[in-house]
Amino acid sequence: MDYLPLFVRVAGARCVLVGGGEVAHRRLTTLLSAGARVTVIAPTAIDEVRTLCVGDVELVERRFEPNDVVGAMLVVAATDDEAVNRDVHAAAIRNGVLINTVDEGALSTAIFPSIIDRDPVIVAVSTGGRSPTLARRVRTWIEARLPTGYANAAAETVSTTSDRAGASGMRFSTIRRRGRSTRATRRAPIPTSQSVSRIGTQARPGLYRWSERGPAIRRC
Repeated sequence: MDYLPLFVRVAGARCVLVGGGEVAHRRLTTLLSAGARVTVIAPTAIDEVRTLCVGDVELVERRFEPNDVVGAMLVVAATDDEAVNRDVHAAAIRNGVLINTVDEGALSTAIFPSIIDRDPVIVAVSTGGRSPTLARRVRTWIEARLPTGYANAAAETVSTTSDRAGASGMRFSTIRRRGRSTRATRRAPIPTSQSVSRIGTQARPGLYRWSERGPAIRRC
């Protein structure tokens, strides 16, 4: 495993995006969806990027300078100029800042996975930068089997089970007791996609499993 799978909170944090083209636009959209405070640095920027540069999003229309990374949590190099991307990477490394260079794993200490966003469920798929195409194919496969309503309903069911455990007076004074509660939560009834609209009314306890045809319930 070349990279540690990790979800990072960037809401309100300063992130630097170098580049103003289509690839930069995609990265900017992702960063803003997570609440990042982004500074875009590029001599020119497409209209789609300019449209997003409002409020906490700053557009600096010039070439990248090494000091631009100082104080940032994350830097993204999204240009089509290999020399610029290498300069961004070098500056980030010197300053101890996480760096993602689009489609260039060798110049990245952080990578953007393919994401299936079924809030509150988020699935991230990565090949460690080796094959973005394969990651997208796996993401597409999962997307077809994880409808939005299903994820919301499943999360609500597990949350309800946890709440009931707390209401019953359970106390987690030891790791062993906490483990028992966790296992009980995992055995909570998780609805099939057909029962999403009936969440909490007719779902039966069972073990959730994946199959080629999609989600299914196997009774205990």
